[in-house]
Amino acid sequence: MVDSVNIGFAINITVNMVIKQINLSPILFIVCTDLYLLYKCIVKLETTHKKCLTINIMALREMYERQELVDMCWISGNSNVADAITKASPNKAMQQLIDDNQLTANI
Repeated sequence: MVDSVNIGFAINITVNMVIKQINLSPILFIVCTDLYLLYKCIVKLETTHKKCLTINIMALREMYERQELVDMCWISGNSNVADAITKASPNKAMQQLIDDNQLTANI
């Protein structure tokens, strides 16, 4: 998760530098996860008992506190589009995205 957020943050900064040059509004950087424990650790300042995760969670929490992440939200499992890629029996979210060309996430 930390690596993905770091890559996304770097891409967001790069894109916003280009957007600034052509006088458009910047793109906000919002992170979504379907792992409720991670969401609680970052946003609600809860802790984990797994020491190997503590450093990664602290790095994400610092980005959140410095407002480098505009927001972090939790997506319920039944509206997670990524499940179509990662699960053997995915939900209907990807099919809805393909059919309607709209992403609806229950956050």
